[in-house]
Amino acid sequence: MLNQWKIAHVGGEVSPNYSDSIFVTHCADWILTELVRHFYNCPIDEAKNIVSSINETRIPLIAEIDGFVRVQNSEMDASSKTLSILYYKHQNKVSDADLCKWIRYKNISRFKSTILSKLDTEVLIHYHEGFCTISPKGIIYVEKKIPFEITV
Repeated sequence: MLNQWKIAHVGGEVSPNYSDSIFVTHCADWILTELVRHFYNCPIDEAKNIVSSINETRIPLIAEIDGFVRVQNSEMDASSKTLSILYYKHQNKVSDADLCKWIRYKNISRFKSTILSKLDTEVLIHYHEGFCTISPKGIIYVEKKIPFEITV
């Protein structure tokens, strides 16, 4: 009779999901690199380019530092940054003031009236009494349109 192994993380206070995902992606990259190295049927320069592209450094789009959420792609517009943060915080309501501060939008009145109002009208977010949450439609939009890693 075969033993059945069960693997679980002990304790629920700290989520290992991010670390697990990093581990899995790096292992997958290593496996792909080894497959290219052993079985390439192309010129060596092309194989080197393939391996280099597999091993590019990727950083997450969102970084949270001491409770301050930052979108690390400085080229994104305010709407995309807002949606990215709300996606990241999707279990929690986020105040409009925090969103404005986190994306470094200079004018909170304009942020509320143009960015948040438009996203609410498009039903990408729910904006009510100063708090925002991402909608199911917003989740789908973010997953299709916004890459959550930056390649450096």
